[in-house]
Parts: sequence; structure tokens; C-alpha cells
Amino acid sequence: MMKNITKRTGGFTLIEILIALSIFTLSSLLITSSFLTLSSVQKQTKSAQEILNEFRFSIDLVGKELTSGSAFPDDCENGCDNIIFATKVRPDVPLRRIEYALNADTGIIMKGEQKTFGLCSTIPLDLECYQPFTTDRVSVDLLNFFVNNKVEGSQVIITVAVQGTILTDGRTQERFEMSSTYSPRLLQDPNALPPTDNVPPTVQITDPTTNDSYTTSETSLVLEGTALDNVGITEIRWRNEASGQSGFGSSVFGAFDEWETPAIALLPSVVNTLVVEARDDGGNVGTDTLTVNSTTPIIPETPTILTVSSSCAGDGSERMYIDWGATSDTNRYYVYKCEGASCTPE
Repeated sequence: MMKNITKRTGGFTLIEILIALSIFTLSSLLITSSFLTLSSVQKQTKSAQEILNEFRFSIDLVGKELTSGSAFPDDCENGCDNIIFATKVRPDVPLRRIEYALNADTGIIMKGEQKTFGLCSTIPLDLECYQPFTTDRVSVDLLNFFVNNKVEGSQVIITVAVQGTILTDGRTQERFEMSSTYSPRLLQDPNALPPTDNVPPTVQITDPTTNDSYTTSETSLVLEGTALDNVGITEIRWRNEASGQSGFGSSVFGAFDEWETPAIALLPSVVNTLVVEARDDGGNVGTDTLTVNSTTPIIPETPTILTVSSSCAGDGSERMYIDWGATSDTNRYYVYKCEGASCTPE
């Protein structure tokens, strides 16, 4: 009986090729998926780090104000969820009130800042004075300020502790915790409070003119005007910079919104600079100036005769000696001899 013998010369069957392709495709998919996953994780990590760095920069700005601050709150040894203090970034900048607090609804740290002028210049601050201070890509759920070592003669130690969640792409969330400690540099009195009012009054001279200059032949001048303040005027002051005289104005109707000065003496034939100041309870000052050109001539004082004596000269003539006191604004004296009722000096 004869058998059919098939001789294999090499190559793969279709099934073997399909199996090999399937294994290769699966391996490629696994490698690609792993690479994409790793790349996505790397991007998320980088994004989270950038967000955290941005948030940390904001906390460092808080620390900068704390290091130049004063009047820190009491009873925060175990932590307070907000902090109110006074800060002075530079010696030439006035103290102002600062507050940091957490908005629990948004997870954003809010900052309230007292301004020098306008709406947010008085304490307590209005709600419009609080603005978001940290990014909305970080949701803070815990904010604590620890104030320790607040004793006279020692440096205050303030620790800022924050916990929250970083939102990288809207789906991925990453928790974080951080804390930083600061101490004021004591640029000013550690207990110094900023004034409750930083808004200077406005004052205007309305009489004898609203212009900046005025010419008169009078020897004195009464000033009248108006003044306004967000809280209230406490006093009106005036001074004549030419003569050095100064004094206080008075209210017209019981308040300094309308005021007047007493008669201010003017130096003759010179420029008199009259300055009016309006002051409020916060020590703020508003000024207005009037330049007065005086046309009143300078009249020399009549010298006071001290002694009069006479003597006979050797030739038989008579000599008279007059001694008088020196007078101001006089640089030359003339002596005339006049005889008769109608004599006229030449």
C-alpha cells in the first residue's frame, strides 16, 4: 500500500502568521498605552507642580507682608482661620490694614486691603474691598494662622498652614499640605495700628477769590472758604508764610464745611503766601494756598527823638545836636533847619 508523503519546504502557515500578528499588535498596543499613560501622568505631575508653585508664590507674598507687619491678633496661639494685621512695606509708605481669610464656598483665599483713598480707606472694610488672592485651580479647605511669642521685647512668630486640593484638568485631584513660618523685621512699633481714616480733607478758599492769586492794597485780609471730609473736619488752620504768623479759623454754621479766618495782617509791598489747612481725626491734612500781592507802600516809622542839645562854637555860632532812635525799614535820614511859621523844608 502506497502512502502520500507531503514534504514541507519552509515558511509559516496562515494561522501562525495570524497568531504572530495578533501578538505583535497586542504588544504594540500595550506599549503605546503605557507610553500614553506615562506621558499623561507626567503632564499632570508637571501641571500640578506649576499650580502648586503659583500657589506657593501667593503664600510667599503673604509672608512678605507679615515680615513688615504689626498689631497681630491675640488668641491665635492654636490657630485662627483668618488674620488681620497692619503692614508697612516701606518706611515711606503709611501703615494700612490687611486681612486674609478663606472663602469656604469657593476654596479661594481672599484678601482685604485698606487703601489710602476712596471706598476702602476706612475700617471695617466693605465687602467690595475683598478680592481673590489665590488661583481657582487650587481648592483650599484648611487655612490656619498661628501667632506665637507675642510678648513685649520679643519677635512675633507667625506660621501659615494650608491644606487643599490641586485641580489639574478638572478630573484629576491631588492633595497637598504646606506650612511656612515668618517673623516681622520690626520696621515699626510691633503694636502700631494704622489710622482708621487715610482720606485727607479737601479745602478751598472761596473769598476774596477762588483764583490762586489776589492783589490788594489792604493791610489785612479775611479768608472764607469750604471744606469736605469723608468723616469730618476737626479744625481749620491758617498761616502767612511771609510773616510767620499763624492761627485757627472758625466755623460759620457750627461745622467746618464753611469757615472763615480772622483778619490776617499782610506785609506791605511784598508777596504774602497764605496757606489754609483742614484737618480731620485721622491726622490727615488738606491744604489750599492763596498768593496775595500787597500794593500797600511801606511807610517808614517816625524816629523817636531821644535827646536834643546845643552848644556855642568858637566862632560864636550855635550848634545843635539831635539823637534819635533807629527805625525799621529806614536806610537814610535827613535833617533840615527851618525858621519861621511858614518855612518849607527843601
